[in-house]
Parts: sequence; C-alpha cells; structure tokens
Amino acid sequence: MTNLITSSPDEPHRCVCGALLGLGQDVCRKCRARETFAKRERGAKRAKRRAATRRPPNGPRRAHSAGVTL
Repeated sequence: MTNLITSSPDEPHRCVCGALLGLGQDVCRKCRARETFAKRERGAKRAKRRAATRRPPNGPRRAHSAGVTL
C-alpha cells in the first residue's frame, strides 16, 4: 500500500506552502522568490570564498617587492 495522496481534477492546484497556483505554475511567487534568494546567497558565499584565497593579505604583489631577483 502506498501513502501517495492524489488530488482530484476538481481541486485547485496548490503549492507546497498551501498557496493556490494558476494554470501551468509549479510553485507560487513566494516560494520561487525564496529559491532565487537562496541561490544568490550560495553564489555570493562561493564568490567571497574564492576571492579571499587569491592573494594572502599584506603579501607581496610583485616579484621585486618580494626580494626575488632574476
């Protein structure tokens, strides 16, 4: 036996949060905005972490300032 609950064709479509959906919608506007916000936050954290590892703080930027001679 399965625990799958199916809605009848007469019932209006609902989002996971309970909001009514229009025809062709998968998620409501609020849930879509939440997903977009979470996606942007993940990208911002990834970019911040990537930028922090490019050069150590207060480190030499050029070879001659590091004391390297050619």
